[in-house]
Amino acid sequence: CWWATTLFTYNGNWAAGEPLLQSVASDEQAPLWSMRRWYAHLQSKKDWKAMHALECRLTSKADYASDSTALLIRSAQSAQQLQLPEVAIRQLRHALDVSPDSVVAWSMLATLHLQTGDLPNAAEALEQLSHTCADKTNRNRLLSQAAELWETLKDDARAESALEQLVLATPRDTDAVAKLTACYRKS
Repeated sequence: CWWATTLFTYNGNWAAGEPLLQSVASDEQAPLWSMRRWYAHLQSKKDWKAMHALECRLTSKADYASDSTALLIRSAQSAQQLQLPEVAIRQLRHALDVSPDSVVAWSMLATLHLQTGDLPNAAEALEQLSHTCADKTNRNRLLSQAAELWETLKDDARAESALEQLVLATPRDTDAVAKLTACYRKS
């Protein structure tokens, strides 16, 4: 099958190899190359349901943390396309278990929680994302967003913590200092 699909590709008829790939990749003991090539066909057709199922299978075969994390993030993206936010959140949490410093996973998780209206988890994800972010400007922006969410949720202790981190990073930020002073006066 590998030779046949490779010949189809070299002869300019890439799509003709899809039925062969699907039959090989559907097998329980499918070789990794067939699953990855079939994934490319599914991606070109935007078949989110089949992509999600295949991503889950590929994740179970991944040997390296980076491969597993990337596949879990892709699986979360396809779950989002299928309007399955709970599945996407579960996949992102799994990706973060594998690679706790994954900026992409934290960013997607924060965005997904914001979209679903889960503000406490969104604020938590923004704080975690700020800790993994190397860029000072983005880190400060994320801490500021987290503090605003905590203030919206009336969680003064968490807002105070986020603002303290922000003021430690940028002591000349007068807005952050003013907000932190207001938090101190409340408590």
